[in-house]
Amino acid sequence: MVSIDKAVKQCPHILTIKSTFPLFYAEKQQQEISSYIRDTSPVYAAQFLKAFITDLEANDIEVTSDIWEAFFEIKELVRGSDDSVPYKVEYTLSNSTVVEIYENRAIMVNKGDTGHRTWESSLALAELICNMNDCNPSESIGCVIELGSGTGLVSMTLAKLQLAAKIYCTDGSMNVVNELQRTIDRCGLQDIVIPSQLLWEDLKQAEKLPKGADIFAGDILYGLCENYKTILDLLIFLEPRRAILSNPIRNAKSYEYFKTLCAEMGINAKIIKTLSGASIDDTDFMVVVSIPPIPIEIIELEFPLFKGA
Repeated sequence: MVSIDKAVKQCPHILTIKSTFPLFYAEKQQQEISSYIRDTSPVYAAQFLKAFITDLEANDIEVTSDIWEAFFEIKELVRGSDDSVPYKVEYTLSNSTVVEIYENRAIMVNKGDTGHRTWESSLALAELICNMNDCNPSESIGCVIELGSGTGLVSMTLAKLQLAAKIYCTDGSMNVVNELQRTIDRCGLQDIVIPSQLLWEDLKQAEKLPKGADIFAGDILYGLCENYKTILDLLIFLEPRRAILSNPIRNAKSYEYFKTLCAEMGINAKIIKTLSGASIDDTDFMVVVSIPPIPIEIIELEFPLFKGA
């Protein structure tokens, strides 16, 4: 059984409810929680309410009808839930920045729909962006392209921190791009964030993107090593100011091959940060079917060819 403290930590809105009323278990708070929790993932909501009710009863505090009704209603939703439906998830990053996106965290890797949930490499990249902003809050990146955007956490973090005038979030799957558009619309960021399909081998599609942008990407080094050349060819075509990649190191030899290929193509790869996968995602309240925790290395690629262009 997970603790109620952990449950509260996972929901920024519930933290607000907690600070609004003097007693966490007051009837008004239970009413607010029962209303808000219905808008979150049914899997999270069911586990949260179970922990909440257990904690109330352990402290001899009466559970209101609002909470009981929400609990039984959500349990029925979980039984009949559709795994393909995305739910609102709020990520609280290290500097208290809250980013709202829509995703399905129960997605299986082998379903081919990995873009519908946020992976640890993207979360690490979003944290890095927050830290960059903390170090130099007045710096504006300008124009940004995100490759393999998936749920759009990185793009939405850049937009939330107002670090770029335009953000092009791209993905190879049109289903993912359509979901990105819905997330952008829900968050009112249509004027800043522009979603589009981009197949890395299709330079005709890439012609629609601006040259000289900063490029961000999380977990794009997967599959056969032959794909690495395609990725680097695309980056060179886009003539970026720099590219920051967050890479899970699943296969050390393949990753070293990528770095060697960078050097052969005149691209400097500089390590920014290395961290363990276990320290990235502390989400106890989501059903996550994923690979075991693995190290993540964030690198900056510099393209001397475009310096001063």
